[in-house]
Amino acid sequence: KLLNEQFNLTMTSISLLGEGFDNSAFLVNEQWVFRFPHRKEALACMHNEITLLPYYKKHLSFAVPDLTFIGKPCEQYPYPFVGYELLKGRLLTEQRPLVDSQEFATLLG
Repeated sequence: KLLNEQFNLTMTSISLLGEGFDNSAFLVNEQWVFRFPHRKEALACMHNEITLLPYYKKHLSFAVPDLTFIGKPCEQYPYPFVGYELLKGRLLTEQRPLVDSQEFATLLG
């Protein structure tokens, strides 16, 4: 209901993609990832992401999400939230040998 009201987005499917200490992520219509902070302490990080991600995207050598949907707090949900197209690839956490090396740091630059 929230996504339909704010973005006129009709859901045909939804599944939990992941959950962490600050956010829950859902895969909607097998195409969109929506991340919702679930604690007040996570709001500063969400605001920073909304503000800074478009800038960083221009300067990074790897894919980062385009924030297609930026949700506003409302009666149904008290915090801002974001939605973006699902990126293809593997999770960074699946790249443990690469993450633990200097090679990875070079790739980020």
